[in-house]
Amino acid sequence: MRRKTLVNNLMKGYGYSREKCEELLNEIGVSISCRGEELSVEKFIELSNLI
Repeated sequence: MRRKTLVNNLMKGYGYSREKCEELLNEIGVSISCRGEELSVEKFIELSNLI
């Protein structure tokens, strides 16, 4: 079963707007259609530092 996209998880978990979530992912060089299981450890750290 496929998981939700990172954008949807960030929107639900942090209450961010879709635009803010897409901005965060673009900043770390990750596609806005990326799913959590596709994220490398390095990219996960970069994202957590931005949040």
